[in-house]
Amino acid sequence: MFDNDANGFEWIDERDYESNVLAFLRKADKDEELLVVCNFSDCLRENYPLGVPKKGSYREIFNSQSEEFGGWGPKNPAVIKSTPKEQHGRKNSISITLPALSVLFFKRA
Repeated sequence: MFDNDANGFEWIDERDYESNVLAFLRKADKDEELLVVCNFSDCLRENYPLGVPKKGSYREIFNSQSEEFGGWGPKNPAVIKSTPKEQHGRKNSISITLPALSVLFFKRA
């Protein structure tokens, strides 16, 4: 467990100030990690490219704009497969939908 360790956190993208988006990894151990994406703008971002740490499938496990939390935002597909396209200094990436004013969590499926 990396709760109190710098190894428990890793930036994916902290530089997209024009879109008001931040993305980072929160790690429990070397094989379990959450991809967290925050959209601080009031704009829907469709087909937003995001570098991922490992190839494979990812699934959205939390969306703060989900209807079950009183939100209005769209959801991502049940499974999002990575592509071998470099993004944010990583060899693989996914394309996601970011609802306005949202926080999303993804986990490798």
